[in-house]
Amino acid sequence: MFYMLNLMKYRDKAEYSDGRKTSMSGREAGKLYNPMPHIQKIGGGLVYAGSVEAQFAGKDPTWDSVAIVMYPSRAKMMEMSSSAGFKNTVQHIGASLGVSQIMVTVPEASELSQKPPHAAGDIPYPATAQDQPFTFFHLVKYRDAAQYPAGSSEPERTGREAMELFEESVSEIRHAAGVTPLLKADVDGVLVGDGRKWSDYRMLRFPSHRAYEDVLKKIGESGFGHHRAAALEDEYTLQLKTQFDRTANPPTPGKAAQESPQQLFATSQAPLILSSLDADSDGKISKSEAVDEMKENFSFVDSNGDGGIDLPELVAVLKANGARQRSARSGEVRKPVSKGTEAGGDVFDRVEHHETDNDGVPIHYVTLGEGPVVLFVHGFPDFWYTWREQMAALSDSYKTVAMDTRANNKSGKPEGVEHYTMSHLMSDVEAVIKDLDVDSVTLVGHDWGGAISWRFAMHYPRLVNKLVICNLTHPKGYGTVRRNATAEQEANTQYIADFQTPGYENRLSPEVLTRISADNVSDKVRQRYFNAFSQSSVKGMLNYYRSAFGEFVAESGASPEMPNLTMPVLQFHGLKDKAVDKDGLRDTWNWINEDYTLVTIPSSGHFVQREAADMVSTTMRSWLESRP
Repeated sequence: MFYMLNLMKYRDKAEYSDGRKTSMSGREAGKLYNPMPHIQKIGGGLVYAGSVEAQFAGKDPTWDSVAIVMYPSRAKMMEMSSSAGFKNTVQHIGASLGVSQIMVTVPEASELSQKPPHAAGDIPYPATAQDQPFTFFHLVKYRDAAQYPAGSSEPERTGREAMELFEESVSEIRHAAGVTPLLKADVDGVLVGDGRKWSDYRMLRFPSHRAYEDVLKKIGESGFGHHRAAALEDEYTLQLKTQFDRTANPPTPGKAAQESPQQLFATSQAPLILSSLDADSDGKISKSEAVDEMKENFSFVDSNGDGGIDLPELVAVLKANGARQRSARSGEVRKPVSKGTEAGGDVFDRVEHHETDNDGVPIHYVTLGEGPVVLFVHGFPDFWYTWREQMAALSDSYKTVAMDTRANNKSGKPEGVEHYTMSHLMSDVEAVIKDLDVDSVTLVGHDWGGAISWRFAMHYPRLVNKLVICNLTHPKGYGTVRRNATAEQEANTQYIADFQTPGYENRLSPEVLTRISADNVSDKVRQRYFNAFSQSSVKGMLNYYRSAFGEFVAESGASPEMPNLTMPVLQFHGLKDKAVDKDGLRDTWNWINEDYTLVTIPSSGHFVQREAADMVSTTMRSWLESRP
């Protein structure tokens, strides 16, 4: 077992080794790097992650973040590194980093950790709203022989021995100030670096900056500082803002691989939830910062009654919630999840962002939860966030994945109508499935996402184990309605001919698209849609109608092969939808070889996954669980 220490400095702009064009910053590309599922799969785990707030000592570079990961063995690490899934995600960290240092380190026990911590009231300089705790990180290279000033009476000793004498001498000063030792580890080797060698590093938790200044002052007055100066040949001293910390209870080899999906979800997502809600960065979620459901159960979650929900309390309640939901699926009553929120708050702030490449076109997608993969594909005009209700409802038991289709939001926007054929749109879905490194998925599509999903399931049946369609009839049914349309049906679909008209994209501003897609929502949600459409290509969106539409409905007479579907199908249809007529539902059962479930919702219109979110989510869960 060993700890991998990572010091990272981000590029101003991401640079991918394959030369792809991207507007992302290095830090944004770094957020797409998601190694934890692969690390946990081999029995490893995250020990610590933090951002650098200040660099007190050390030559260039000025670091941005620090991460420490436990690996059970070097063989397991190499096994993970050679997997296709890890190779797909590691490209993002390569693009994001300008400079890094990666070291194999071995943790060791610290005598300081054996001393009992002070009670909060006994700390002379406790944390305040203006003066928060921080983590002190110190990476050092010792001199072979300690170098004391000329004429010193100190005996000969090694640099390491001089540093150990310093640490022993100042331990009481730190302890009296309420400083908590977190970790000490020896550096076994440098995998990536600048040629320098390092000896060890240690991490301390200071209760406040005033405590740090008090410790510095007392060390100066003590005269012990000359041992430290004599010991060190090189160093980095960093002030870190903690994002994840398991140094007190680190993962053990193999344990993570044995944990349930709910336990892994709790361990990995709790830090993200905490950081998204902890507005004042005090390491806790106060009642005023909590989301509504968390406020209702605040006293229960805040188990120590200190007025804030810290990381261990959040992990505990997420694990308990996972166990409660597993019991509910065995017959107990479960409280339904709605409004796109759970204990973790808005799905928008809880998802992990990823990017894969399809023949030079970057495809952005988000994930939430662990378990069998449910892949959502949105329609027009929309982006991945349209599935927020279903992601919130299913992510306790499934890995929910929602992609931005090309031209939309953060995905690529190739020029030219030839890049928007149905083959291109289907290959984007295939690229995401490959990037997820899974054999097959439950595929869910709405509107254009439904059109893509119908055709994808026909042509890539081995990649789709179940199909769910929202308000988009089967291509054969849709084509029949088009060819035999009544005057009313023709009027309702006039927009298709309009969208195929050159230059029509100039009439569809982000404001217009937001009004179409985000009516009757909160200002916060509406702004998210506006932001997404502002970075989308409207011309690219309309190219779906100019290129792929004819392939979907097979209007040309040379009908492409449409084999019967070979997987179970669940279809939702809001009957108030005028854009996609319900008459197209007829005969669908004749084109599906497996079981087919049709749910019609009279009160809903086109955006059924949002207008009837609870019914769609609840039915989908029940349907999925009955078809493992």
